[in-house]
Amino acid sequence: MYKVIKRLNNNVALVENKAGGHFLAFGKGLVYDKKEGQLISEERVEKSFFLAQGDFSQIADSLSNISPEIFSLSREISDIAKKKLKTDFDGNLLLMLADHINFAIERTKRGIELANPMKYEIKRLYKEEMAIGIEALRLVEEQLACSLPEDEASMIAMHLVNSQVKGHSMDESVMITKMTSEVLNIINFHFQIILDESSFEVTRFLIHLRDFILRYLHDEKPISVVDKNLFDYVINNYEETYQCVKKIERYFYGKQQMLITQNEAAYLVLHIQRLIQK
Repeated sequence: MYKVIKRLNNNVALVENKAGGHFLAFGKGLVYDKKEGQLISEERVEKSFFLAQGDFSQIADSLSNISPEIFSLSREISDIAKKKLKTDFDGNLLLMLADHINFAIERTKRGIELANPMKYEIKRLYKEEMAIGIEALRLVEEQLACSLPEDEASMIAMHLVNSQVKGHSMDESVMITKMTSEVLNIINFHFQIILDESSFEVTRFLIHLRDFILRYLHDEKPISVVDKNLFDYVINNYEETYQCVKKIERYFYGKQQMLITQNEAAYLVLHIQRLIQK
């Protein structure tokens, strides 16, 4: 048996099982004669999707207009992403993908095309997520007979990026994407090189950079301490790289008033030195 948590329409409801798990349930006339808090039998549920614990009130209205087919497709995309990226996602990824794809299809049918101003940065920094976004567009066309614009692939990719790190918003993900992309520009310009952005070293550097920005945004203290002797050694032996870090520091402060400690400066020098040596 399921308990009705929230009716979305006569055929769709948010329900809860005996174990306390939340599901989005579909069925013809599923809750036609039911009120919130009442029980419905499993036999009346034609299709259901497990949801993470959370507050669904903000998206309840949009969920009521999404078909089971779009939810099935969104589940398939999230499963593909989990397998290819080898990572866990925020529990509400399914809802976010379904809501986005549903809205994208509606826009396309009305001839409304939205450009993604972050498309270049997403393609540059999140190549695997972007590939999954392109695969998602192919599946939408194949299963739902709707050809979505290419920019939608980058938007889906951004949902995948955002859902990999729990506890921060899409706005934070967008800001981090912009800032990490600009840091790569600073490094390329300072050393007059073009980094291989598909390399393991660059990927590792971007992870470190993202973690640093996230710690600042959430007011968390650095997890490591650098001995002052090591800091002095680093800046004395890699003076040119340290000057590059000083440019990055000025950019961070101008953008978000972020201050780089000696701890972070030393690590940035070491990371960047490894990049340019490669």
